[in-house]
Amino acid sequence: MSDKKPRKFGKYVTPVIIFFAALLFIVLMEIMPWFGALERATYDFAFGIRAHLPPSPAVAVVSIDESSLKEIGPWPWTRDVHEALLNKLKEGGAKVAVFDVLFDVPREEDKDFARGIKNFGKVVLGRDLSTTVDPQFALQQTIEPSDELLNAGAVGGFVFTPTDPDTKVRRSPWQVKGETTLATEALYQYTGERVRVEGDNVFIGDFKVPPNTSSDPTTFTIDYVGPSHTIPTRSAYQVLDGTIPPGFLKDKVIFIGLDVAAYNKTGGPQVDRFPTPADEGPLMPGVEIHANAFNTLLTRSFIRDASLKVIWTLLFLFAVLTTVFCMALRPSAAGIATGLLIIVAGVFVFIIFSQFNYWLPSVKPVALIIMIYSGNTLVQYRMASRERAQISKAFKHYVSAEVLGELMKNPENLGLGGREVEATVLFTDIAGFSKISEKITPQELTQMLNQYFELLAGVVMKEGGMVNKFIGDAVMAIWGVPLDNPNHAVMACRASLQMHRAMLAMDPVKCRIGLNTGSMIAGNMGSKERFEYTVIGDAVNLASRLEGVNKPYHTDIMISEMTEEKVRGHFLLREVDSIRVVGKQKPVRIFQLLDTVENKESVEHQRWSEMIDSFNPAHEAYNNRQWEMAIGLFEQHVSLFPEDYVGKIYLERCRSFHAQPPAEDWDGVYQMETK
Repeated sequence: MSDKKPRKFGKYVTPVIIFFAALLFIVLMEIMPWFGALERATYDFAFGIRAHLPPSPAVAVVSIDESSLKEIGPWPWTRDVHEALLNKLKEGGAKVAVFDVLFDVPREEDKDFARGIKNFGKVVLGRDLSTTVDPQFALQQTIEPSDELLNAGAVGGFVFTPTDPDTKVRRSPWQVKGETTLATEALYQYTGERVRVEGDNVFIGDFKVPPNTSSDPTTFTIDYVGPSHTIPTRSAYQVLDGTIPPGFLKDKVIFIGLDVAAYNKTGGPQVDRFPTPADEGPLMPGVEIHANAFNTLLTRSFIRDASLKVIWTLLFLFAVLTTVFCMALRPSAAGIATGLLIIVAGVFVFIIFSQFNYWLPSVKPVALIIMIYSGNTLVQYRMASRERAQISKAFKHYVSAEVLGELMKNPENLGLGGREVEATVLFTDIAGFSKISEKITPQELTQMLNQYFELLAGVVMKEGGMVNKFIGDAVMAIWGVPLDNPNHAVMACRASLQMHRAMLAMDPVKCRIGLNTGSMIAGNMGSKERFEYTVIGDAVNLASRLEGVNKPYHTDIMISEMTEEKVRGHFLLREVDSIRVVGKQKPVRIFQLLDTVENKESVEHQRWSEMIDSFNPAHEAYNNRQWEMAIGLFEQHVSLFPEDYVGKIYLERCRSFHAQPPAEDWDGVYQMETK
C-alpha cells in the first residue's frame, strides 16, 4: 500500500530543490566569464535587429577619410588646413566644432589654426591619457593640445572611451579624472549644460540622469542610432571645396575625425576604428562613436539597466512559471510551454528595449528556465523509468505484452493510489479438486495445477485481461483494469468460453467460472512492505459467489444480470434463476453463458438454442406459480434434454411447490444456503 502523504510531499520536494538550485546557479553565473560574454552577445543582437533611430538634427560628422587624404594629402595635415576647415564650418553656420584629433605637438603653423579657432568660436580639441608601465612604477600623463591653440579659446575634451572584454565600445565615461570628455564638453558648448557627478547621482544641468544607465556608474551606455555613417557624414574635402548640400552644417555640432581603414576588423587606436553593438559591416570610426555619445546626452535617450530588484523579481516569476509547467504538464507539453515562455520572454525583452530603452538581462532568465525544465524533466524521466520498471515487474506475468506496453507508456492510467472503476471480475476453481488431490502425488498435483494455471492465464492475457492472483486451485482475473476498457464484459465472457474449451485438453479436470460486472475500487492493497494491485468491493465478492453457484446447478459458466446487460446480443445466454447469495439481501438474476452468437451454425449451438426454447416457457410458468403447467413443461424438457440438470432442479421445485405452495409474497428468489 502506498503512503499518500509521503508521495504527495515527495512530489513537491524535488521541484523545490531544483527551483532553489537553479536560482543559486544564477547567482554563481556572475563570476563566470562566459556569462558576461553571452549577455553582451544578446545585447548586441537586440541592437542589431532594432530599427535605426533618427539622430538629432543638431549633430553631424565631417570625416577625414580616404577620399579626403587622396584629395588634400596624407595625414597628418598641416594646421592651416584645419584653419580652412573651421572657416568653412563657420560659413556653413556650424555652432560647435569638435576635433577627435590630438594636437599635442606644437608646430609653426599653429598660429594659423589658432586664428581659425578665434574666428570660429566654440572649438573642442582632443585630450588623452598616456600610461607608462614599468616593473618599478606606473606613470600616467595627460596629453594636452598645444598651448597656443588653448590660448586661442579652444577647450579640451578626453577622447578616451572604455572597451569591454570583447573590445567593443558600448559605454562612454561621464568624466575622465574629473574632467569633461569630447561628448560632455560638446554638450556644454552647445547647450550650456554641464555634466556633474555628485556621489551616486549624475546631473546634466538641472536634469537628473535616471539611475542604472550603465553597469559601471562612472559611464553611460551609448544609444547608437545605427551602424557606421547613420549620423549624417560628409568628407572633409567636400566641406573644403564647398560641395556639401546647403544647410548641412547649419546650427549643428560638427564632429571631425579620422575615418580610414574601414575593413580592419581588429580596430584599435592606430586606425581609430572600433567594433560596436551597432556594427553591420565596417567598424565604426571613433569620431562617430563620440558623436553617438553626444547624441545620447543631447536627446536624453539613456539606456537603463534593470535594477537587481527588477531582475530577481522577473527571475523568480519565470522560475515559478517553469516549475508550475513541469509539475502540471507532461514533459512534452511542458517543453512546448517552456519554449513558448522563452520566446515570450525574448520578445518582451526586445520590446522593452526597443520601445523604452530599458535593458533586461536575457541570459539569466533563459538559463534559469532551461535549468529548471531540464532538471525536472530529468528527474521525471528517472522516476518514470523507475515506475515503469516497477510496473513491468509487477504486471509482466499477469497481463499481455500489449497491455503492459500501454501501461509503460501511460503509467498514470494505473491509478496506484486507489480509484473507483467499472470492471468485470472472473473467478474459477477446479470441480472436485479435493478428490483429485487425494488420488495423485504432490508432484503430480503441482504439475497439474501449473498446466491448469498456464492454460487459463494464457487465455486471460490473450483477451486483454489481467491475471490478478492464484488462490489454491482458483484463478482471479479482471478486465477493465489496470487500463480502462469499455468492452471489459464482452472480453471477459469470450475468455470464459475459451477457458472452458481449453480445459478439454485436461479432461477429466474441469473448471467452474463465475463473472460479475460492477463498480469496484482498484489500486495497491496491502501493507507498506508488501502490497499488490487488485480490486475490492461487493461486485468482486459476488463474482466469487457466482463461481460457487455453478456447483448446485451443474453449470460451467455463470454470469450476473449486470454482466448480461453489457454482453446482450453477443452471446447465447440462458436465464437460470433469481437468487440471494449468502450474506446478501438483494437478489440477483443469474445467467448461464453457453456460446458466442458467431458460432450459431454449429450443431452444439443449435442444440443449446433448442434447449433454451424448451426451458423458457417452463421457467415462465414457474415464475407465474402455474405449477401443473410448469411440471408438464419441465417433464417434457427433461425428457428432451436429459443432460440439463437445471431443468431437473426446477422440476423438483415445481413438484414441491405443487404439493405445498409457497407464501403469497413469494418473489421467485431462491436463497442459496452455501457459498
